[in-house]
Amino acid sequence: MGSPIVTPTIRTPLLAGESGGAGRTPVRTPAPTTKDWWLYWDALTRAVNTGTALLDTMIRAGTEDEMTDEPPAPPNAIWIVTDRDNVVYQVQIVAGGPQWVYVTGTMTGSLSELPTNLAEFDTNFTFATSDTLEVYRWSGSAWVNETPGGLYQSAVGSGNVTLTGTAQVVTGAAVTLERPGRHIIRGLFDFTVQGTGDLGLAMIGSITADAVAVPGPAAVLVSPAGAAGLTGARATVPGEWPYTAAAAGVVMRLVVAKSAGATGTSICVGTNSLISATWIGP
Repeated sequence: MGSPIVTPTIRTPLLAGESGGAGRTPVRTPAPTTKDWWLYWDALTRAVNTGTALLDTMIRAGTEDEMTDEPPAPPNAIWIVTDRDNVVYQVQIVAGGPQWVYVTGTMTGSLSELPTNLAEFDTNFTFATSDTLEVYRWSGSAWVNETPGGLYQSAVGSGNVTLTGTAQVVTGAAVTLERPGRHIIRGLFDFTVQGTGDLGLAMIGSITADAVAVPGPAAVLVSPAGAAGLTGARATVPGEWPYTAAAAGVVMRLVVAKSAGATGTSICVGTNSLISATWIGP
């Protein structure tokens, strides 16, 4: 550590002093002068320049390839990775030697841009996807999906569907899943019984994933049979299904039918029917 820089007293004349008072010894030899104020400013200037040069080695910026080409020195030096959204690495002593170690920052990009060259010293590197809206953390050996749950999507139907014995899509009641993983799919079906031919039949609501029926309990409204049954009866029936998407982009739809192809003209009121999807985790 160098000699402390001592400020001359406020009343010291600019030309005073030839002995170089305590703490104001020349920092270069031979010194052009030993005047107190000159020695002070000369020492201060050199200290600032030395600190600036040290700062240049302590905080650097460049691409990930440039960082890996640089020796990890000096200890505690910082590298800002410019081609990875300015995530920060630091020189740390690990297992007896210096290493560039990830310390903070999040890289963003499409899922296909997830880095493939990370290793032990990149542990906790964070990547946020811009297309699938997920968050990944590097464990030191693999990517871990740590996306918080709760993404909600919904859509309301846009027209009525006259029920038949064959499942039909409720127009407009469809959502395209934005993430892979586990979802809860909910449906609300607004059924109206029309015509005596449909008395005693079940009005059935279910869902499909990319036009394939999703297994699980259906949402059912049973119309009373016989003379006691009333046409015009209307009810909104809920249903819920767990569904795991292997990839984003799966289209979920409401589909409706009745239990037999009878002569009645019962309908599902699309404008009062809804499908929703809640993402709960990978």
